[in-house]
Amino acid sequence: MKFTRLIASTLMLLVVLMASTASARSIAFPEPQYCCNAYNAECESCKQGVSVEEFCRSDPTFPECPTEQPPICCNAYNAKCESCKQGLSEEEFCRIYPTFSGCPTPTPVCCNAYNAECEACKFGITVEEMCRVHEEDMAFDSFLGPLDGCPQNQPKPCCRANTLECQACIADVSEEEFCRRDPHSHVCPQKPDNKPSHPDNCYSTIWNTEIMHGEMGAKKCCWYGDWKKKSKCEKKTSHPDNCY
Repeated sequence: MKFTRLIASTLMLLVVLMASTASARSIAFPEPQYCCNAYNAECESCKQGVSVEEFCRSDPTFPECPTEQPPICCNAYNAKCESCKQGLSEEEFCRIYPTFSGCPTPTPVCCNAYNAECEACKFGITVEEMCRVHEEDMAFDSFLGPLDGCPQNQPKPCCRANTLECQACIADVSEEEFCRRDPHSHVCPQKPDNKPSHPDNCYSTIWNTEIMHGEMGAKKCCWYGDWKKKSKCEKKTSHPDNCY
């Protein structure tokens, strides 16, 4: 029985020894790799002892290396299509062309000074548009001054006479606007108060003028400050300076 165990142990040791020897021999003397001779990626990568992927990464134009098909790009004029045509990502394209159609508009950081540039930024409009709007506001608000940064118009030459035309020009407004702001100005036409200059005269609301005593109106005549029918008016004037 002991003899049988000894034989079994010896055989097992011999098997382990033979396996170790075969493994060491395969490491020390690897079997030669046989490569094909065609001029393509598979054969050349085999000869160089690298994978086909690694070989093609170093030489992507070598025959039979897989090539990426060019993307099919859209034709619209926006960031998505144009970035595709240029082989860029949409983010990279918009970083180069931030104002291109389809690129996200960055939120502007506006300054706080009271001038044309800062105010235009706050309202999201151009400086030119901001100046135009402010100029219109000044026409309705006499306390509103010019906005810094807006081009100042050269003042037009105005006459200096004390007339409506000259005063409106100096105020840089139309004659209608000047009188609307200051209707009681002596240069503005005053509305008639319907009071004739003499008690014998009448005021015609149809003609907006004063009618002298004895003169005809539209249908009646003025007689001592009152309108009378034609039959009640004298055919002869009461004063040599008057007319009938």
